[in-house]
Amino acid sequence: MEVSALLIYMLPVISLVVVVVFFMNMKMQSLARKYEDYKSDEFRQSIEKQIAELAKELTVNKHRFDSVNHLLIDAQDPNFSKGIADHKWGRGSSVDFFKSIGVRTSVPVDETLAFVLTPFNEKYNSQYSVIKKVVTDLGFRCSRGDDSNLSSNILGHIVQQITKSRIVIANISGRNPNVFYELGIAHALGKPVLIVSESLADIPFDINSSRILAFEDENDLSKKLRNWFVHTLASTPDKASQ
Repeated sequence: MEVSALLIYMLPVISLVVVVVFFMNMKMQSLARKYEDYKSDEFRQSIEKQIAELAKELTVNKHRFDSVNHLLIDAQDPNFSKGIADHKWGRGSSVDFFKSIGVRTSVPVDETLAFVLTPFNEKYNSQYSVIKKVVTDLGFRCSRGDDSNLSSNILGHIVQQITKSRIVIANISGRNPNVFYELGIAHALGKPVLIVSESLADIPFDINSSRILAFEDENDLSKKLRNWFVHTLASTPDKASQ
């Protein structure tokens, strides 16, 4: 094959590689700029220092720390630690984690269920009420982690509800550590997730490219959430599946 013919044959492949490299480079540059913007945002850095100090005061002793980070504590159950020790790093399975907290990942999805990740704090109860009203008005069932009376294994209950739900709504207002922990699990499970926040300041730079609904007040939340459900899910759940 002549050199000219070979070049003509290879040209589409070379062009494709150049385009991919170009867009990957653009994406990396964009991420780098976001990170630099984050680091140079003195106002944000100042606020986050204040948040860190408040969090330190809130977790001043073991009882307070356990109360604030109860889901993280649940995940450190001895059974889970033993499961990690029973296999070499890199050869384990996420099944070990779910099994240790009593969760079955093979359960069928409830097409009518929207599960809400939200701080267990009365400040956010009214926001949850708004979310629940919108969701139920559109024909879905709505619940959150403390809707059931549980004396133990709250984490297992929450994760099981995440696995069963058709969609997960995460209210990250207030940057609650338990909500972010649950959100990470929902993402790891590949669940459709809608993030809502009462302020863009509550959104960390590493997730602000995700599906996010920012709202100013509860009326705004209701309007935007209803609009999102109507345009994204298009129709109410299949009643035949109930």
